[in-house]
Amino acid sequence: MFLTTVGLGIATFGATVLFTAPPVFGQVHKLSDRLRHEEAIRQVLARFERAFEERDAKICAGEFVDDAEWENDYGSREKGRANIQRRLADIYSVVRYPKQQIIEWRIRFITDDVAVADLDREILEQLDPEESVRYAARKIRTTHILKRDDGKWQVVILRVAELRAPREIP
Repeated sequence: MFLTTVGLGIATFGATVLFTAPPVFGQVHKLSDRLRHEEAIRQVLARFERAFEERDAKICAGEFVDDAEWENDYGSREKGRANIQRRLADIYSVVRYPKQQIIEWRIRFITDDVAVADLDREILEQLDPEESVRYAARKIRTTHILKRDDGKWQVVILRVAELRAPREIP
């Protein structure tokens, strides 16, 4: 009898929460939207990574908005999808990255239509243009600022930064 009473109490409480607390369901619905949008952003970034590995500047640039900004860890800057595509094609023709691995992905929504995605990665066995010199492994972070227009996520700004070992600031 006691268990039946407890069970009914829990069921009653659950039904009360279920039917009298729409804000909770709004938050759950919003969470499911966020998860859906996060997955869409991950797909954008995965296409970008695949194109990077395949050295396809056109596909990479296709993930940017028309007036996007791009800056790499050597200080090169470009504005506009067409300029970014040209610069990436130049880089891809010179620099070889035979191996890289993504260490961590982080996505943070600023608004429902703006997100920041950080990808930390390690580049291994980077080669010179003649593929005769291997550079030391290095870690970089790409920071993508994305926006959603008409349901489609695209990169507005991409910054690449070299990551160094943390140290105390004097």
